Amino acid sequence: MAKAKDTYKYYFKVGNKIVYGGITNDLERREQEHQQKRSKGHIYKVGRRTTDEAAREWEKDMISKRVVKSPPISGSRKKIEYKKAAHTGMKQS
Repeated sequence: MAKAKDTYKYYFKVGNKIVYGGITNDLERREQEHQQKRSKGHIYKVGRRTTDEAAREWEKDMISKRVVKSPPISGSRKKIEYKKAAHTGMKQS
């Protein structure tokens, strides 16, 4: 049986700048989540829906090419700063 192609790859852009890239199975919900932090941004779908496995490979490739930033490692100082900045609205360094 073929794997379900239910995952989208996307970039979240503000103007012409890519500020985040990721994968989701619900583009509308994900765009609303991003817009809570950056109201002027929009999601741009990359390609067609794909399998979760293929989408994760794409995401890993985008991180390795530094097209998008990797999420902070759990428990790291950067993760704590990331969460703190997200809650206080401060910019990350």
